[in-house]
Formats: sequence, structure tokens, C-alpha cells
Amino acid sequence: MAFIKVDKKNIYYEEYGDRGKPTIVYLHGGPGESCLTYSYQAKELGKIFHVISFDQYGVFRSDAILEDEVAGVFFHVELIEKMRIALDIKSWIPLGHSFGGMLALIYAHCYPDSIDAVIYDCPMWSAFHTARAIALAVKPYYDEAVAAGKPVGLACAMKNAGVGVGIPDWGRCKLIVENDGKVHIYSGASCIGQGLGTVLVQMIVTNTDLTRDDIVYERSNTWIAP
Repeated sequence: MAFIKVDKKNIYYEEYGDRGKPTIVYLHGGPGESCLTYSYQAKELGKIFHVISFDQYGVFRSDAILEDEVAGVFFHVELIEKMRIALDIKSWIPLGHSFGGMLALIYAHCYPDSIDAVIYDCPMWSAFHTARAIALAVKPYYDEAVAAGKPVGLACAMKNAGVGVGIPDWGRCKLIVENDGKVHIYSGASCIGQGLGTVLVQMIVTNTDLTRDDIVYERSNTWIAP
């Protein structure tokens, strides 16, 4: 695993492709998702671009945020710029997903000379306006089905449920010591924007003598998980 020291903080990052090509920096969602779910895309994009993918400060393999530390959006944006300088990259293309899209937008505004372009992958600028736009788009099809006498209904779900939006949440997972001697975490929930993997790893490290290197967070597995 590769780490880079940015403002005295250890930031985990992955690098793909040739440095002679335009650089894409991936800003993951969450807060708390990590770049783990982006590995395949980073490898594929690395065939054409130079790609930097990293766990944001406080997430998964990067250093944890200190208890008395204030780490807001602009704090993370400034760290991204310091990381660019530390990696000796003249300029790059932020690719922001979900929460990372907001970081990419603010980064482009604060550091216009550090970017070549910006790519937004499913960013959410406003939860209210997004939900309203979706409802208005679906409504004609719903009304048409009702008028035709077809059985129809609406199902709603929140991506960033529970800890991702500061709401108490309950769930279960299995901790299994596998043949490699490490504790493997199995959960039925997918680690999307809520950063479930980060939370579970932090809970184990906080309540045991295990270190982060002793723990493996498995991808969501409803077959083995509770």
C-alpha cells in the first residue's frame, strides 16, 4: 500500500497509468466511501490517462481525523491541492462522484490554475431539488399506469442512510478470523456513501488492540452476513 505525507497526515493513494499522460484525480463519495470501489475503473482509465485515486483524510486507510480537529469541506479541498503539490503534478482533472462532486466543484473554484477540466459523476448539489426532479419525471408514467388500471406504486430509498447523514442506525455484521490470521468483516450492506467499511474498521480498532493492518473489510456479502 502506498501512502504520501500531506500536511503531516498519511494519505493512502493508488496510481495507475503513465505520468506523461493527462492526470485524473478521483474524489470519492461519502463522506467516507473510500476509493476501494473505484479500483476497476481506475485501472481501465489508467490505460489512457494517468490516474490518482485516494482515500480522503479520515477515511479507511488514510489517517483518522483527530477528535478535536475541525475538518470541513474547504479543509479537504485544501488538502487535495497540497496533495497535488506533494505528488509533483502540474495540473490534473478532478473526477468527483457524489460528495466528491461537490469537492471537485469547490476545488475548481478555489484552484482554477490547478485543473485542466472537471468531470462530475452523479454529483448531488441539493437533495431536495434532486428528489423533486425525480418525482416530476416519474409522475406522468405513474398517472398513466393508474389510469390504465395497472397495479402500480412508488418505492423510495436513501443512499446515504444512517451514519452518512448523522442519524442513528442499527445493523449487524460478522467478524471472522480467517486463515491469514486477520479479522475479516462481513456485512450485508453495501459500502456506498455512508462509509460503512470505515465505521466498522474504526469501531474494531477503537475497542480492541488490533491495528488497521489486522483487519480486512470484505465487499458486501448477503450470503454470509446476518
